[in-house]
Amino acid sequence: MQRLELEEWCESKARFWDKAVKGSSALQAALDALVRDEVAQEEGLNRLSLFWDLEKFYDTIALHKLIQAGREFEYPAELLLLALRCYLGPRLIVWMGTAGDWMFPNTSICAGCIQANNMARMTMYVVLDKMHVMHPQVELSQFVDDVKMAEEGVCKYVVAWELAQVGVDFRKECREMMLKISDGKSGAVASSLEVGKEFQKALRRKYGGIQVKEEMRYLGGDSTGAKKRSVKAAKERESAADKRQRRVGTIGLDRVKSRTWKTAAWAKGTTTCP
Repeated sequence: MQRLELEEWCESKARFWDKAVKGSSALQAALDALVRDEVAQEEGLNRLSLFWDLEKFYDTIALHKLIQAGREFEYPAELLLLALRCYLGPRLIVWMGTAGDWMFPNTSICAGCIQANNMARMTMYVVLDKMHVMHPQVELSQFVDDVKMAEEGVCKYVVAWELAQVGVDFRKECREMMLKISDGKSGAVASSLEVGKEFQKALRRKYGGIQVKEEMRYLGGDSTGAKKRSVKAAKERESAADKRQRRVGTIGLDRVKSRTWKTAAWAKGTTTCP
């Protein structure tokens, strides 16, 4: 019954930019990003993409902000309450048979909770809803806590300066939600050197931190702005899938082996981007 309620909420409240919905996958989201870059390149458009990494995202979600998000997006009240009772429960650290003092958290959601992904997505909805209102021309993409923003156009100056302002506003809204951006792991990819330079110049006037890079890893694929086609991530994932395949082969029970192969080796292999 609870699972049915969660599915109904996801279907009715999921935002159009959310790629972590039923019937979708990280592979499809990564391919969508790559195809959009290729199309813009073929049409002669300037394109710039911003990739955001949120530091310790699950651990830094403020629970009072989560409650506000739940009310805003009409999350099932009983399920939200059950999750919060779990998240607010006292915790302790046990190491080598020694237990620490009890801690009473007011932030963080449990990664193993069946509702955790919904909580994470809903938290980002608050930020991205505002971004869409302020900058409707910007292309948004979200896969739980992986966020990509892109803009394209004829004039490289407009593209670069507008997306720089988007970056400023996104940082502000994340701060409002008490979320911390990792500047080192975040970055931008431009369709050309000139667009990248203009973006860096515009960004420097507003704040530092985000750098234009040759390529960025996004959902298991290498985004390069269509300047080249990188298969580094694909080869790494193929290698990891092959190692998992060999380990699964050592399992004795066929039923367990089949289930493990599907959730480990097969899943890893099919999220490889060409």
